[in-house]
Amino acid sequence: MTLIKSISGIRGIIDSSIDSTLVAKYVKAFCRISANRTILLARDTRRSGDKFIGNSIEILKRLNKEYVNCGIIPTPTAQYLIKKNNYAGGIVFTASHNPENWNGMKFIDSNGIFLDYKKFNDLENEAKNIEINHLEYTALQSHFRNEKDLSEESISTHINDILSLNINNFNLVKNKKIKVAIDCVNGATSIALPMLLNKFNCEIIAINSTYNEFFSRSPEPIPSNLKTLSKCVIDNNADLGLATDPDGDRLSIIDNKGNPLGEELTLSMCVYYFLKYFPENRKYPIVTNLSTSLLSEKISQEYDTPFVRTPVGEINVVKKMEEMGSLIGGEGNGGIILKESHLGRDSLVGSMIILNLLAKENKSLNEIYNLFPKYYIQKSSLKLDNSSNSSIDKIKQRFNDQNIIDIDGFKIIWKNEWVHIRKSNTEPILRIISESQSENRSIELIDMIKGLI
Repeated sequence: MTLIKSISGIRGIIDSSIDSTLVAKYVKAFCRISANRTILLARDTRRSGDKFIGNSIEILKRLNKEYVNCGIIPTPTAQYLIKKNNYAGGIVFTASHNPENWNGMKFIDSNGIFLDYKKFNDLENEAKNIEINHLEYTALQSHFRNEKDLSEESISTHINDILSLNINNFNLVKNKKIKVAIDCVNGATSIALPMLLNKFNCEIIAINSTYNEFFSRSPEPIPSNLKTLSKCVIDNNADLGLATDPDGDRLSIIDNKGNPLGEELTLSMCVYYFLKYFPENRKYPIVTNLSTSLLSEKISQEYDTPFVRTPVGEINVVKKMEEMGSLIGGEGNGGIILKESHLGRDSLVGSMIILNLLAKENKSLNEIYNLFPKYYIQKSSLKLDNSSNSSIDKIKQRFNDQNIIDIDGFKIIWKNEWVHIRKSNTEPILRIISESQSENRSIELIDMIKGLI
């Protein structure tokens, strides 16, 4: 079974393409490329993550490496803690939006940012040269942990920081007593998101928000997977619904009428709040990737704010944010990156901003949504095979007289519409994403590209 490796880390099928031996190799390799300081370990709610943390502790002890075991925490919490505490780095065991039978390893550098291309290549080269001997393997299989992890303490530290951020009007939000329906997919935000909302004096209606390796719905927080949350919003007359993925770096929104606005609207609404209510921030560019909706770009133009696009992948957005001095950015998959907190996608930071937007606008979420021009994204995919590269080249040649950006696959741009074709960083598929001013036209663009492959 294929092990997927990319700037997003590694992920594969549990006990098939990812197992204790592979974990041990990568833990050793990560120690070799990291400074001689504390390594943070964390995971989402997949049960295999507990075993893999145990394997990691065994290896770290044998290497005389200091470690801190945070247990189940959101990935952004791990990123924040690594930066705050000046750790050497961290490993989070998660396969993000992949199904329960998958797991993976996300590698975080000492600055709280995912490994860049160079350091990930260094990690790969080290891992290739590591062998796990029989004694080590036996120890891995028999290792059981009995130590207490630092899960709730870690989450509380992260949330207290979010509450102290300059763009948070804590008392205003608290006094609104916002009613929120949540769906944490039984993942790593199942304690963190309610904890944050309780601080804001929100009334919470929770579904799928208990730590469990069974996610109760397909884990990606896209509209088609959030029908139960939409119904929950309507049935309880909630002001909004919030949904996350299993490791908590992505946030999707349901409006007060039960409409799933989708993960693409998350960044746009956060950018709107950030620019409208903090005019001093408008001189700093907004950074996002090539596959993100036009809406954030249009909002930035309205406030005369520079807008920059990068290849898909959190590290690409973060590197460009650092380079350009950007204060906020993210990806259209529901990933919000706020520099003041830490340079990583964070559903908890996104939730704080959305609550502030609701409180400040004094309108319903549906009314706020209707302030924006409408763009419709369609996302599709095809399984990769041996002919995929030649098919992609042929499509590129077919449109070589159009406005094309080819820094990540290639994106064909027309007025108020586009289509982006690229290989996924996390799955063995070819992603085809389109956007236009009508749903039918966006579907036509997808079908046009599929017809050429």
